Amino acid sequence: MTTVDSLDSAVSDALSAAIESLLTTYGLEELSGWATGLLSSGATSNRIEIELEQQPAFQRRFRAIFTRRDANLPPISAGDILQFERQTAELESFYGLPEGTIDAQEAMINDQGYNELQAAVATEVAFRQSDPETQRIAAEFYGIGGTQGELLGAILNEQVGLPAVQQRIQASQVAAQAQVQGFGELTRLEAEDLAQRGVDVDVARQSFNLLSRSEQLTRDFNRSELLSLAAGETPSMDRLEEARQEAQAVFAGGGQFAGGVAGLGVAE
Repeated sequence: MTTVDSLDSAVSDALSAAIESLLTTYGLEELSGWATGLLSSGATSNRIEIELEQQPAFQRRFRAIFTRRDANLPPISAGDILQFERQTAELESFYGLPEGTIDAQEAMINDQGYNELQAAVATEVAFRQSDPETQRIAAEFYGIGGTQGELLGAILNEQVGLPAVQQRIQASQVAAQAQVQGFGELTRLEAEDLAQRGVDVDVARQSFNLLSRSEQLTRDFNRSELLSLAAGETPSMDRLEEARQEAQAVFAGGGQFAGGVAGLGVAE
């Protein structure tokens, strides 16, 4: 025969099991004794959930809840954090990053969503796979990229962010191609200026290769004009074409054009 006492006991056991399960899910098994004490005093599940947020262990574990609250950002729950942490763990696994590389709660504190996080991780991984010269110049220009996850941290930092880091990487790639293709060193400001003009790694590779092969044609060009050529800008390209035609005329007239202009339509 079921009695009131047995019903109360069953309800209490079920509530206790539910609280224990919740604490396990949160990784807060250390609060089990605290929760048991509240249950023994007759506390309801609602009271336990309310008081749970006041526990220092909970506040440490789910710091994003309180930091966002202080910053007047839209509220999030512990469940939201757990879900986002699972998603970031999947990203780490997919891209082969060490576990814990991504600070999911830091991303939430900066109000960054999954798509932004994925773009940040992809940028980090692509940079790690870039050529050594790009990585060396990025470290020289910006002091970034020295350790795994450092670039990701800069991307997720609201004071830097993804667009700024992408621009820095592009500038580093441009400067690297200037070196690799034999043009020579660029300053950071020169590399940034070319990147802002739309010069990416592929354009830089072609442009600086052309400039390296065209030293005889561009010997009267100043630095600004050479960089304008690297950017493929019309006035400098027109001047290069004029120089090429003049060289052709000299060659056709029997004159001597030292160094040759191979690749620009003039035989050596």
